[in-house]
Amino acid sequence: MAEDKRTAKDIYDKAIESRTQYVDRAEEISSLTIPYLMPPKGYSSSSTLDDSLRQSDMATNINSLTSKITMTLFPTAASSFRLDPDAEGMEQIVATEGGEGVRDTIYMALSNETARINKEIEAQDIRPQVFAFVRDLMATGPIIIEKVKKKGIKYHNIASIGVMLDDRFEPYEMAILEELTMLPEGITVKDEKESYELYTAIVKDEETKKWIVTQSIGTEVVGDEQTYTDETLPFQYLGWSIAKGDTYHRPYTEQMLGDIRSLNALTQVLTDGSVIASKVNIFVNPRGGRTRMRDLAESVNGAILEGSAEDVTAFQLQKNFDFQVPMQRLAEIKQSLDKAYLVNQSAARDSERTTATEVSFMAQELETQLAGIYSIMASKVSKRIVTWVMQDLGIKFDGIDVNIITGLDSLSKQGEAQKFDAYLQTLMSLGYNMAVKEAEVVRRYAEFYGINTTGLIKTEQELAQEQQAAMNAQQEQVGAEAMAQSAGDGAGKAMTGQGQQAQQPQGE
Repeated sequence: MAEDKRTAKDIYDKAIESRTQYVDRAEEISSLTIPYLMPPKGYSSSSTLDDSLRQSDMATNINSLTSKITMTLFPTAASSFRLDPDAEGMEQIVATEGGEGVRDTIYMALSNETARINKEIEAQDIRPQVFAFVRDLMATGPIIIEKVKKKGIKYHNIASIGVMLDDRFEPYEMAILEELTMLPEGITVKDEKESYELYTAIVKDEETKKWIVTQSIGTEVVGDEQTYTDETLPFQYLGWSIAKGDTYHRPYTEQMLGDIRSLNALTQVLTDGSVIASKVNIFVNPRGGRTRMRDLAESVNGAILEGSAEDVTAFQLQKNFDFQVPMQRLAEIKQSLDKAYLVNQSAARDSERTTATEVSFMAQELETQLAGIYSIMASKVSKRIVTWVMQDLGIKFDGIDVNIITGLDSLSKQGEAQKFDAYLQTLMSLGYNMAVKEAEVVRRYAEFYGINTTGLIKTEQELAQEQQAAMNAQQEQVGAEAMAQSAGDGAGKAMTGQGQQAQQPQGE
Protein backbone atom coordinates (compact mmCIF):
# COMPACT_ATOMS: atom_id res chain seq x y z
CA MET A 1 0.00 0.00 0.00
CA ALA A 2 1.31 3.44 -0.92
CA GLU A 3 2.01 5.73 2.00
CA ASP A 4 -1.03 7.82 2.91
CA LYS A 5 0.10 11.47 2.91
CA ARG A 6 -3.25 12.83 4.12
CA THR A 7 -3.42 14.37 7.56
CA ALA A 8 -6.21 13.56 10.00
CA LYS A 9 -7.75 16.94 9.16
CA ASP A 10 -7.72 16.11 5.44
CA ILE A 11 -9.55 12.84 6.12
CA TYR A 12 -12.10 14.58 8.36
CA ASP A 13 -12.78 17.37 5.84
CA LYS A 14 -13.35 14.84 3.06
CA ALA A 15 -15.67 12.68 5.18
CA ILE A 16 -17.98 15.55 6.21
CA GLU A 17 -18.64 16.83 2.68
CA SER A 18 -22.00 15.00 2.61
CA ARG A 19 -22.82 15.39 6.31
CA THR A 20 -24.59 18.79 6.35
CA GLN A 21 -28.16 17.55 5.82
CA TYR A 22 -27.79 14.96 8.59
CA VAL A 23 -26.51 17.56 11.08
CA ASP A 24 -29.33 19.97 10.15
CA ARG A 25 -31.91 17.24 10.70
CA ALA A 26 -30.29 16.31 14.02
CA GLU A 27 -30.51 19.93 15.19
CA GLU A 28 -34.21 20.08 14.28
CA ILE A 29 -34.99 16.82 16.09
CA SER A 30 -33.05 17.98 19.12
CA SER A 31 -34.95 21.28 19.23
CA LEU A 32 -38.24 19.33 19.34
CA THR A 33 -37.13 16.71 21.87
CA ILE A 34 -34.08 17.42 24.09
CA PRO A 35 -32.57 20.75 22.94
CA TYR A 36 -29.17 20.42 24.64
CA LEU A 37 -28.30 17.19 22.78
CA MET A 38 -27.55 19.06 19.55
CA PRO A 39 -27.41 22.84 20.04
CA PRO A 40 -27.48 24.97 16.88
CA LYS A 41 -24.29 26.07 15.15
CA GLY A 42 -22.45 28.81 17.00
CA TYR A 43 -23.83 27.82 20.39
CA SER A 44 -21.52 28.37 23.37
CA SER A 45 -21.71 28.39 27.15
CA SER A 46 -22.80 32.04 27.04
CA SER A 47 -25.58 31.40 24.50
CA THR A 48 -29.27 30.84 25.22
CA LEU A 49 -31.14 28.00 23.55
CA ASP A 50 -34.15 28.98 21.44
CA ASP A 51 -37.25 28.44 23.58
CA SER A 52 -39.41 26.89 20.84
CA LEU A 53 -40.15 23.63 22.64
CA ARG A 54 -43.78 23.43 23.80
CA GLN A 55 -43.93 19.89 25.20
CA SER A 56 -41.81 17.45 27.19
CA ASP A 57 -43.52 14.27 25.99
CA MET A 58 -40.75 13.45 23.52
CA ALA A 59 -38.00 13.88 26.11
CA THR A 60 -39.89 11.47 28.36
CA ASN A 61 -40.37 8.96 25.53
CA ILE A 62 -36.73 9.05 24.44
CA ASN A 63 -35.42 8.73 27.99
CA SER A 64 -37.82 5.86 28.69
CA LEU A 65 -36.75 3.82 25.65
CA THR A 66 -33.10 4.66 26.29
CA SER A 67 -33.43 3.31 29.84
CA LYS A 68 -34.89 0.04 28.56
CA ILE A 69 -32.12 -0.42 26.01
CA THR A 70 -29.41 0.41 28.57
CA MET A 71 -30.91 -1.93 31.15
CA THR A 72 -30.97 -4.84 28.71
CA LEU A 73 -27.45 -4.15 27.42
CA PHE A 74 -25.99 -3.81 30.94
CA PRO A 75 -28.56 -5.05 33.50
CA THR A 76 -27.92 -4.23 37.13
CA ALA A 77 -29.31 -7.53 38.42
CA ALA A 78 -27.42 -9.87 36.09
CA SER A 79 -24.35 -10.20 33.93
CA SER A 80 -24.64 -8.69 30.44
CA PHE A 81 -22.60 -11.53 28.97
CA ARG A 82 -21.25 -15.00 29.60
CA LEU A 83 -18.01 -16.70 28.64
CA ASP A 84 -18.61 -19.89 26.69
CA PRO A 85 -15.68 -22.27 26.07
CA ASP A 86 -15.36 -24.03 22.74
CA ALA A 87 -17.08 -27.42 23.13
CA GLU A 88 -14.63 -29.37 20.97
CA GLY A 89 -11.62 -27.81 22.68
CA MET A 90 -13.13 -28.56 26.07
CA GLU A 91 -13.56 -32.27 25.25
CA GLN A 92 -9.96 -32.51 24.04
CA ILE A 93 -8.67 -30.96 27.29
CA VAL A 94 -10.85 -33.24 29.40
CA ALA A 95 -9.65 -36.30 27.47
CA THR A 96 -5.96 -35.43 27.67
CA GLU A 97 -5.50 -33.62 30.99
CA GLY A 98 -7.32 -35.47 33.72
CA GLY A 99 -11.03 -35.99 33.29
CA GLU A 100 -14.03 -34.16 34.66
CA GLY A 101 -12.06 -32.36 37.35
CA VAL A 102 -10.38 -30.29 34.63
CA ARG A 103 -13.79 -29.34 33.20
CA ASP A 104 -14.91 -28.07 36.61
CA THR A 105 -11.70 -26.09 36.99
CA ILE A 106 -12.16 -24.39 33.61
CA TYR A 107 -15.79 -23.46 34.29
CA MET A 108 -14.89 -22.11 37.72
CA ALA A 109 -12.10 -20.03 36.17
CA LEU A 110 -14.51 -18.59 33.57
CA SER A 111 -17.02 -17.77 36.30
CA ASN A 112 -14.33 -15.97 38.27
CA GLU A 113 -13.25 -13.96 35.23
CA THR A 114 -16.89 -13.05 34.47
CA ALA A 115 -17.27 -11.63 37.98
CA ARG A 116 -13.98 -9.77 37.61
CA ILE A 117 -15.03 -8.19 34.29
CA ASN A 118 -18.42 -7.12 35.66
CA LYS A 119 -16.73 -5.53 38.66
CA GLU A 120 -14.39 -3.58 36.36
CA ILE A 121 -17.32 -2.39 34.21
CA GLU A 122 -18.86 -0.93 37.36
CA ALA A 123 -15.54 0.54 38.49
CA GLN A 124 -15.05 2.33 35.16
CA ASP A 125 -18.58 3.79 35.41
CA ILE A 126 -19.50 2.62 31.92
CA ARG A 127 -23.28 2.28 32.31
CA PRO A 128 -24.02 6.07 32.52
CA GLN A 129 -22.04 6.64 29.34
CA VAL A 130 -23.97 3.86 27.60
CA PHE A 131 -27.22 5.63 28.51
CA ALA A 132 -25.87 8.93 27.17
CA PHE A 133 -24.72 7.63 23.78
CA VAL A 134 -27.80 5.44 23.23
CA ARG A 135 -29.96 8.54 23.74
CA ASP A 136 -27.85 10.51 21.23
CA LEU A 137 -27.94 7.58 18.83
CA MET A 138 -31.73 7.52 19.03
CA ALA A 139 -32.33 11.26 18.84
CA THR A 140 -29.58 12.80 16.69
CA GLY A 141 -27.71 10.24 14.60
CA PRO A 142 -24.61 8.03 14.42
CA ILE A 143 -21.79 8.16 16.95
CA ILE A 144 -18.25 6.91 17.43
CA ILE A 145 -17.53 5.26 20.78
CA GLU A 146 -13.96 5.59 22.07
CA LYS A 147 -12.42 3.41 24.78
CA VAL A 148 -10.16 5.30 27.15
CA LYS A 149 -7.72 2.79 28.58
CA LYS A 150 -8.76 1.79 32.12
CA LYS A 151 -10.98 4.90 32.34
CA GLY A 152 -14.23 3.85 30.73
CA ILE A 153 -15.61 5.15 27.45
CA LYS A 154 -16.56 8.42 25.79
CA TYR A 155 -18.42 9.11 22.58
CA HIS A 156 -18.54 11.63 19.73
CA ASN A 157 -21.83 12.55 18.03
CA ILE A 158 -22.56 13.42 14.43
CA ALA A 159 -21.55 17.06 14.87
CA SER A 160 -17.92 16.05 15.45
CA ILE A 161 -17.39 12.89 13.36
CA GLY A 162 -16.87 12.02 9.73
CA VAL A 163 -17.16 8.55 8.19
CA MET A 164 -16.81 6.82 4.86
CA LEU A 165 -18.98 3.69 4.57
CA ASP A 166 -18.63 0.68 2.27
CA ASP A 167 -21.48 -1.10 0.47
CA ARG A 168 -22.37 -2.95 3.69
CA PHE A 169 -22.63 0.39 5.52
CA GLU A 170 -19.55 -0.41 7.60
CA PRO A 171 -16.86 2.28 7.99
CA TYR A 172 -13.49 2.00 6.34
CA GLU A 173 -12.49 5.54 7.27
CA MET A 174 -13.46 7.46 10.41
CA ALA A 175 -12.40 10.85 11.73
CA ILE A 176 -13.10 12.80 14.92
CA LEU A 177 -12.76 16.49 15.75
CA GLU A 178 -12.26 17.51 19.39
CA GLU A 179 -12.06 21.10 20.58
CA LEU A 180 -9.74 21.09 23.59
CA THR A 181 -8.15 23.57 25.96
CA MET A 182 -5.63 20.96 27.17
CA LEU A 183 -3.90 18.45 24.92
CA PRO A 184 -3.79 14.72 25.81
CA GLU A 185 -0.65 13.26 27.29
CA GLY A 186 2.03 12.54 24.70
CA ILE A 187 0.95 15.24 22.24
CA THR A 188 3.05 18.38 21.84
CA VAL A 189 2.74 21.29 19.41
CA LYS A 190 5.08 23.91 18.06
CA ASP A 191 2.91 26.87 19.10
CA GLU A 192 0.86 26.81 22.27
CA LYS A 193 -2.68 28.23 22.12
CA GLU A 194 -5.65 28.73 24.41
CA SER A 195 -7.61 26.09 22.49
CA TYR A 196 -6.87 23.40 19.93
CA GLU A 197 -8.71 21.49 17.26
CA LEU A 198 -7.45 17.93 17.54
CA TYR A 199 -8.27 15.65 14.60
CA THR A 200 -8.09 11.86 14.91
CA ALA A 201 -8.27 9.68 11.79
CA ILE A 202 -8.93 5.93 11.83
CA VAL A 203 -8.30 4.34 8.42
CA LYS A 204 -8.36 0.67 7.46
CA ASP A 205 -5.49 -0.60 5.32
CA GLU A 206 -6.99 -2.67 2.50
CA GLU A 207 -3.90 -4.88 2.20
CA THR A 208 -3.08 -5.65 5.83
CA LYS A 209 -6.67 -5.28 7.12
CA LYS A 210 -5.19 -3.29 10.02
CA TRP A 211 -6.47 0.03 11.33
CA ILE A 212 -4.06 2.98 11.20
CA VAL A 213 -4.74 5.80 13.69
CA THR A 214 -3.13 9.21 13.18
CA GLN A 215 -3.69 12.66 14.69
CA SER A 216 -3.13 16.26 13.71
CA ILE A 217 -3.80 19.76 14.98
CA GLY A 218 -4.78 21.57 11.86
CA THR A 219 -2.29 20.39 9.28
CA GLU A 220 0.41 19.71 11.89
CA VAL A 221 0.84 15.98 12.50
CA VAL A 222 1.10 15.18 16.21
CA GLY A 223 1.50 12.05 18.30
CA ASP A 224 2.64 8.64 17.13
CA GLU A 225 0.94 6.52 14.48
CA GLN A 226 -0.85 3.53 16.04
CA THR A 227 -1.83 0.20 14.43
CA TYR A 228 -4.73 -1.98 15.60
CA THR A 229 -6.60 -5.10 14.57
CA ASP A 230 -10.40 -5.30 14.42
CA GLU A 231 -10.40 -6.80 17.93
CA THR A 232 -8.07 -4.26 19.56
CA LEU A 233 -9.29 -1.06 17.85
CA PRO A 234 -10.48 1.33 20.63
CA PHE A 235 -13.10 2.94 18.36
CA GLN A 236 -16.54 1.70 17.34
CA TYR A 237 -18.88 3.38 14.83
CA LEU A 238 -22.56 2.89 15.61
CA GLY A 239 -25.70 3.93 13.73
CA TRP A 240 -29.41 3.14 13.97
CA SER A 241 -30.83 2.82 10.45
CA ILE A 242 -29.70 3.61 6.93
CA ALA A 243 -31.14 3.42 3.42
CA LYS A 244 -29.58 3.01 0.01
CA GLY A 245 -27.99 6.28 -1.03
CA ASP A 246 -27.38 7.49 2.51
CA THR A 247 -23.84 8.37 3.53
CA TYR A 248 -24.64 8.46 7.27
CA HIS A 249 -27.03 6.54 9.47
CA ARG A 250 -30.24 8.21 10.59
CA PRO A 251 -31.65 8.35 14.14
CA TYR A 252 -34.71 6.36 15.17
CA THR A 253 -36.62 9.54 16.05
CA GLU A 254 -36.45 10.81 12.46
CA GLN A 255 -39.03 8.17 11.53
CA MET A 256 -41.58 9.98 13.74
CA LEU A 257 -40.52 13.54 12.87
CA GLY A 258 -43.86 14.45 11.22
CA ASP A 259 -45.83 13.46 14.32
CA ILE A 260 -43.33 15.23 16.57
CA ARG A 261 -43.73 18.49 14.64
CA SER A 262 -47.51 18.19 14.91
CA LEU A 263 -47.26 17.35 18.62
CA ASN A 264 -45.28 20.51 19.28
CA ALA A 265 -47.55 22.71 17.14
CA LEU A 266 -50.80 21.38 18.62
CA THR A 267 -49.44 21.65 22.13
CA GLN A 268 -48.59 25.30 21.47
CA VAL A 269 -52.09 25.99 20.08
CA LEU A 270 -53.83 24.40 23.06
CA THR A 271 -51.47 25.97 25.60
CA ASP A 272 -51.84 29.49 24.18
CA GLY A 273 -55.59 29.02 23.80
CA SER A 274 -55.89 27.82 27.38
CA VAL A 275 -54.01 30.87 28.64
CA ILE A 276 -56.31 33.19 26.70
CA ALA A 277 -59.45 31.29 27.71
CA SER A 278 -58.49 31.44 31.38
CA LYS A 279 -58.17 35.22 31.34
CA VAL A 280 -60.89 37.00 33.36
CA ASN A 281 -62.16 40.42 32.23
CA ILE A 282 -65.33 42.13 33.57
CA PHE A 283 -67.22 44.61 31.35
CA VAL A 284 -69.61 47.26 32.64
CA ASN A 285 -71.95 49.14 30.29
CA PRO A 286 -70.73 52.75 30.43
CA ARG A 287 -73.87 54.21 28.84
CA GLY A 288 -77.33 54.17 30.30
CA GLY A 289 -76.52 51.54 32.87
CA ARG A 290 -77.45 51.79 36.51
CA THR A 291 -74.30 50.00 37.71
CA ARG A 292 -71.27 52.11 38.55
CA MET A 293 -67.88 50.65 37.62
CA ARG A 294 -66.23 52.02 40.77
CA ASP A 295 -68.79 50.38 43.05
CA LEU A 296 -68.22 47.04 41.37
CA ALA A 297 -64.42 47.30 41.49
CA GLU A 298 -64.27 48.30 45.17
CA SER A 299 -66.94 45.90 46.43
CA VAL A 300 -66.10 42.89 48.58
CA ASN A 301 -67.31 39.38 47.91
CA GLY A 302 -71.02 39.10 48.75
CA ALA A 303 -71.63 42.86 48.87
CA ILE A 304 -75.05 44.29 47.95
CA LEU A 305 -74.82 46.96 45.23
CA GLU A 306 -77.20 49.28 43.46
CA GLY A 307 -77.32 48.39 39.81
CA SER A 308 -78.38 45.81 37.26
CA ALA A 309 -76.76 42.50 36.38
CA GLU A 310 -77.53 43.25 32.72
CA ASP A 311 -75.00 46.06 32.86
CA VAL A 312 -72.17 43.60 33.73
CA THR A 313 -70.72 40.89 31.45
CA ALA A 314 -67.60 38.69 31.56
CA PHE A 315 -65.21 37.90 28.71
CA GLN A 316 -65.72 34.42 27.24
CA LEU A 317 -63.67 32.99 24.37
CA GLN A 318 -66.44 30.66 23.17
CA LYS A 319 -63.88 28.26 21.59
CA ASN A 320 -64.59 25.09 23.56
CA PHE A 321 -65.94 23.22 20.56
CA ASP A 322 -63.09 24.40 18.34
CA PHE A 323 -60.54 23.12 20.87
CA GLN A 324 -62.01 19.61 20.78
CA VAL A 325 -60.58 18.92 17.31
CA PRO A 326 -56.91 19.68 18.14
CA MET A 327 -57.30 17.93 21.52
CA GLN A 328 -58.49 14.74 19.84
CA ARG A 329 -55.72 14.88 17.24
CA LEU A 330 -53.14 15.53 19.97
CA ALA A 331 -54.32 12.47 21.90
CA GLU A 332 -54.02 10.32 18.75
CA ILE A 333 -50.47 11.53 18.09
CA LYS A 334 -49.43 10.91 21.71
CA GLN A 335 -50.81 7.39 21.55
CA SER A 336 -48.92 6.71 18.31
CA LEU A 337 -45.64 8.06 19.73
CA ASP A 338 -46.08 6.14 23.00
CA LYS A 339 -46.39 2.96 20.95
CA ALA A 340 -43.30 3.80 18.88
CA TYR A 341 -41.23 4.33 22.03
CA LEU A 342 -42.69 1.29 23.84
CA VAL A 343 -44.17 3.40 26.62
CA ASN A 344 -46.25 1.36 29.11
CA GLN A 345 -45.49 -1.86 27.23
CA SER A 346 -42.83 -3.36 29.47
CA ALA A 347 -43.03 -5.95 32.23
CA ALA A 348 -40.44 -4.10 34.33
CA ARG A 349 -41.68 -2.86 37.70
CA ASP A 350 -40.96 0.51 39.20
CA SER A 351 -38.35 -0.83 41.59
CA GLU A 352 -34.65 -0.51 42.36
CA ARG A 353 -33.95 -4.12 41.43
CA THR A 354 -35.32 -5.56 38.20
CA THR A 355 -35.33 -9.34 37.90
CA ALA A 356 -33.58 -11.28 35.16
CA THR A 357 -36.98 -12.40 33.83
CA GLU A 358 -38.08 -8.78 33.41
CA VAL A 359 -34.84 -7.85 31.67
CA SER A 360 -35.22 -10.82 29.32
CA PHE A 361 -38.80 -9.79 28.54
CA MET A 362 -37.69 -6.24 27.72
CA ALA A 363 -34.90 -7.54 25.48
CA GLN A 364 -37.36 -9.69 23.52
CA GLU A 365 -39.71 -6.72 23.26
CA LEU A 366 -36.95 -4.52 21.86
CA GLU A 367 -35.89 -7.26 19.46
CA THR A 368 -39.39 -7.75 18.01
CA GLN A 369 -40.65 -4.15 18.08
CA LEU A 370 -37.50 -2.43 16.83
CA ALA A 371 -36.52 -4.84 14.04
CA GLY A 372 -33.56 -6.57 15.66
CA ILE A 373 -31.85 -3.46 17.00
CA TYR A 374 -31.20 -5.13 20.35
CA SER A 375 -29.15 -7.97 18.85
CA ILE A 376 -27.16 -5.50 16.75
CA MET A 377 -26.39 -3.30 19.74
CA ALA A 378 -25.62 -6.28 21.97
CA SER A 379 -23.00 -7.36 19.44
CA LYS A 380 -21.55 -3.92 18.70
CA VAL A 381 -21.85 -2.43 22.18
CA SER A 382 -21.99 -5.05 24.93
CA LYS A 383 -19.54 -7.45 23.31
CA ARG A 384 -17.22 -4.64 22.29
CA ILE A 385 -17.12 -3.11 25.76
CA VAL A 386 -16.52 -6.52 27.39
CA THR A 387 -13.63 -7.09 24.97
CA TRP A 388 -12.14 -3.68 25.82
CA VAL A 389 -12.41 -4.31 29.56
CA MET A 390 -10.76 -7.73 29.14
CA GLN A 391 -7.88 -5.99 27.40
CA ASP A 392 -7.64 -3.49 30.28
CA LEU A 393 -7.45 -6.37 32.75
CA GLY A 394 -5.05 -8.41 30.59
CA ILE A 395 -7.43 -11.39 30.48
CA LYS A 396 -6.47 -14.01 27.91
CA PHE A 397 -7.37 -17.66 27.54
CA ASP A 398 -4.58 -20.00 26.51
CA GLY A 399 -5.23 -23.52 25.26
CA ILE A 400 -8.96 -23.06 24.57
CA ASP A 401 -11.11 -20.65 22.56
CA VAL A 402 -13.66 -18.73 24.63
CA ASN A 403 -16.60 -16.93 23.04
CA ILE A 404 -18.25 -13.83 24.52
CA ILE A 405 -22.00 -14.46 24.42
CA THR A 406 -24.22 -11.36 24.63
CA GLY A 407 -27.81 -10.47 23.83
CA LEU A 408 -30.73 -12.82 24.25
CA ASP A 409 -28.40 -15.84 24.42
CA SER A 410 -26.69 -14.34 27.46
CA LEU A 411 -29.92 -13.37 29.21
CA SER A 412 -31.32 -16.85 28.64
CA LYS A 413 -28.65 -18.09 31.06
CA GLN A 414 -30.54 -16.38 33.87
CA GLY A 415 -33.70 -18.14 32.77
CA GLU A 416 -31.80 -21.43 32.92
CA ALA A 417 -30.97 -20.70 36.56
CA GLN A 418 -34.67 -20.37 37.39
CA LYS A 419 -35.47 -23.61 35.58
CA PHE A 420 -32.62 -25.28 37.45
CA ASP A 421 -34.12 -24.11 40.76
CA ALA A 422 -37.47 -25.69 39.89
CA TYR A 423 -35.78 -28.90 38.73
CA LEU A 424 -33.83 -29.32 41.97
CA GLN A 425 -36.92 -28.63 44.06
CA THR A 426 -38.77 -31.33 42.13
CA LEU A 427 -35.97 -33.85 42.74
CA MET A 428 -35.95 -33.05 46.45
CA SER A 429 -39.74 -33.44 46.71
CA LEU A 430 -39.42 -36.89 45.08
CA GLY A 431 -36.60 -37.88 47.41
CA TYR A 432 -33.98 -38.15 44.65
CA ASN A 433 -31.36 -36.02 46.42
CA MET A 434 -28.78 -38.80 46.28
CA ALA A 435 -28.93 -38.77 42.47
CA VAL A 436 -27.50 -35.24 42.26
CA LYS A 437 -23.79 -34.40 42.28
CA GLU A 438 -23.42 -31.61 44.82
CA ALA A 439 -20.18 -30.29 43.32
CA GLU A 440 -21.84 -29.94 39.91
CA VAL A 441 -24.78 -28.06 41.42
CA VAL A 442 -22.38 -25.61 43.09
CA ARG A 443 -20.46 -25.11 39.83
CA ARG A 444 -23.56 -24.47 37.74
CA TYR A 445 -24.97 -21.88 40.10
CA ALA A 446 -21.65 -20.03 40.06
CA GLU A 447 -21.73 -20.07 36.25
CA PHE A 448 -25.35 -18.90 36.10
CA TYR A 449 -24.75 -15.86 38.26
CA GLY A 450 -21.14 -15.08 37.35
CA ILE A 451 -19.87 -15.52 40.91
CA ASN A 452 -16.17 -15.29 41.76
CA THR A 453 -15.55 -18.56 43.62
CA THR A 454 -11.86 -18.01 44.40
CA GLY A 455 -11.29 -19.26 47.95
CA LEU A 456 -14.99 -20.06 48.29
CA ILE A 457 -15.56 -23.53 46.86
CA LYS A 458 -13.65 -26.56 48.15
CA THR A 459 -11.74 -28.60 45.62
CA GLU A 460 -12.37 -32.31 45.09
CA GLN A 461 -9.10 -33.07 46.87
CA GLU A 462 -10.15 -30.99 49.89
CA LEU A 463 -13.54 -32.70 50.02
CA ALA A 464 -11.90 -36.14 49.76
CA GLN A 465 -9.44 -35.28 52.51
CA GLU A 466 -12.23 -34.02 54.79
CA GLN A 467 -14.31 -37.13 54.14
CA GLN A 468 -11.33 -39.37 54.90
CA ALA A 469 -10.57 -37.40 58.07
CA ALA A 470 -14.21 -37.68 59.15
CA MET A 471 -14.16 -41.44 58.53
CA ASN A 472 -10.92 -41.82 60.49
CA ALA A 473 -12.32 -39.76 63.36
CA GLN A 474 -15.47 -41.86 63.36
CA GLN A 475 -13.48 -45.10 63.37
CA GLU A 476 -11.33 -43.81 66.24
CA GLN A 477 -14.45 -42.85 68.17
CA VAL A 478 -16.03 -46.26 67.58
CA GLY A 479 -12.79 -47.97 68.68
CA ALA A 480 -12.56 -45.82 71.79
CA GLU A 481 -16.16 -46.54 72.67
CA ALA A 482 -15.60 -50.30 72.14
CA MET A 483 -12.50 -50.26 74.35
CA ALA A 484 -14.37 -48.30 77.02
CA GLN A 485 -17.26 -50.73 76.86
CA SER A 486 -14.87 -53.70 77.06
CA ALA A 487 -13.07 -52.17 80.01
CA GLY A 488 -16.36 -51.50 81.75
CA ASP A 489 -17.56 -55.05 81.24
CA GLY A 490 -14.27 -56.43 82.67
CA ALA A 491 -14.46 -54.19 85.70
CA GLY A 492 -18.05 -55.19 86.29
CA LYS A 493 -17.25 -58.88 86.15
CA ALA A 494 -14.34 -58.44 88.54
CA MET A 495 -16.48 -56.62 91.03
CA THR A 496 -19.20 -59.24 90.76
CA GLY A 497 -16.65 -62.01 91.43
CA GLN A 498 -15.28 -60.27 94.54
CA GLY A 499 -18.75 -59.85 95.94
CA GLN A 500 -19.53 -63.51 95.55
CA GLN A 501 -16.30 -64.54 97.28
CA ALA A 502 -17.02 -62.16 100.18
CA GLN A 503 -20.49 -63.55 100.69
CA GLN A 504 -19.52 -67.27 100.76
CA PRO A 505 -18.04 -67.31 104.35
CA GLN A 506 -21.13 -65.63 105.66
CA GLY A 507 -23.25 -68.33 104.07
CA GLU A 508 -21.22 -71.03 105.81
